[in-house]
Formats: sequence, structure tokens, C-alpha cells
Amino acid sequence: MSLTLISRLTLLLIPLSLVCAAPAREARAGQSPAVKARRATPRWHVPTYRGITLGKSRRRDVRRILGKPGWSGHPEDEYDNPVMSMSRDEFENVAGFDGRIAVNMRRNGVVESIELNPAYERRPSFDEFAAEFGSDFVERDDALGPCPTAAELRAYRPRPSRLRDTLVFRVYPRKGFYIALEGGRVREIVYLSRCP
Repeated sequence: MSLTLISRLTLLLIPLSLVCAAPAREARAGQSPAVKARRATPRWHVPTYRGITLGKSRRRDVRRILGKPGWSGHPEDEYDNPVMSMSRDEFENVAGFDGRIAVNMRRNGVVESIELNPAYERRPSFDEFAAEFGSDFVERDDALGPCPTAAELRAYRPRPSRLRDTLVFRVYPRKGFYIALEGGRVREIVYLSRCP
């Protein structure tokens, strides 16, 4: 093919691609907030907290960095039943954090998640938090949870604002954590190795 033919084809295809993309943009404009949120959610970044890399670091790394835990055992599920496939170390006021740090590990000792619960009287406002971590987040209400599956996102229908609870999740996929906001204050910061 000659260069002139290639340039003519390119000039013909560019407007065609713009025309074909326009209906797709218009179709997306009428989509539900759940579909928009799913498409807008960036890829999850595996985080590191104070030298503890989720999915790689082990119990010995955690104890070397944070010290001896105040409590160690099995975490509980939402019904207060122990999760026997996981273990948990809890620390109070360590590594410059005023509050409780809970590190959840798989049976093999690899860190799966880290939960930071600021002391009640020291909970930062979201504005204070955002000043340090930015506003690159995806907001999810308590009915959906911070890490819904693709199927849950498809089935989700937002509740009217008058029926929503005061708990809101702000998920920072590029930083590998989410925060739970209650009454405008940060109740919990959770680092996860993955979030579907």
C-alpha cells in the first residue's frame, strides 16, 4: 500500500470511529449509578502500611515492626463466630497511631488486611483525612459495602437518601484501602490485599 492510500484510509476511519463512539457514550449516560461506579473504579493497588506489604508480609514481619500484640486469636465474622482460617493480632497505640491496629492473617501467616481504628476522641473529620490522602475515592453506601462483587454492583439499587444510614464507605483503590465514615468522622481505615 502506498502512503497516500494509508493516509486516505486513516482520514476516512477517524470520523467513522467518532460516529460509532457517540451512541456508546449516549447509552452510558443513562446508566444506573452502580454501573457508572463499576466502570469508574480503578484497579486495586496492593498497599504497604509502615513496611507491612499485604499479601507478602508475614506474622514475624508484623511483630518486628509493631512489637508484641496486646491480643492474638481468631477474628470474628459478622455473627461473632470465630473465623478459624484466619488469625488476628491487635495492637494499641503503636507505630505513631493513636488507637487500635488489627492485623488479619491467613492460616499460613501472610497478612490479608490491616484495620486502623482511631481513638474515639481523636477521630479525624473527612476534610482532615482528605487533606492528607486526597479525594480520589469511590463512595459506596452501607447497603452496598466497600468491596461489592460485580454481581452485587449489577443488582444494586440505591435507596432514597432519607432511608440511608449514616455509615458511608469511601474506597481509595489506587491506595489499597477504604475508610468508614460515620457522622462525617473517620471511624475505620482498612487496608486490603484485594477488593473485588
